[in-house]
Amino acid sequence: MAKATLEDAYILLELEELKFSPAMEEAFAWFSRELAHSPTMSYKDFMKRYPEGSDAQRYVARIGQFYETMGTLAKHGLVNTNLLFDRYGVQPFWEKLSFHTEHERKADPNVGNVLGENFEWLANQNQVWLKKHLKKMKKRK
Repeated sequence: MAKATLEDAYILLELEELKFSPAMEEAFAWFSRELAHSPTMSYKDFMKRYPEGSDAQRYVARIGQFYETMGTLAKHGLVNTNLLFDRYGVQPFWEKLSFHTEHERKADPNVGNVLGENFEWLANQNQVWLKKHLKKMKKRK
């Protein structure tokens, strides 16, 4: 990917502003508290613990939409992925939240793999970036 531009930096700052809005801060704080350090849940277990209409349901949707938007921008070359991945870890969020997307995809065959596709794409790209980046870091040592 090309070198990050000033426009990429502005987009990153806009994403930061969104991420630190009160609603998103609440969602990410919940994620850190409830899911980040616990084993990955199944959809069924999640629904038992956090029923429909709960705050947790809204938090999962908010976080998913945040990364879906970020993935859409990146997939279409509207923001530099090197800059994004230097700031954001996406893969851990996909690992913990993909159960929800996968359930929704199965529940509505008309949606298929379109739902959350950009979040998933971004997480996969993040994983590739991390492998390359870690190799570079090891060479420096």
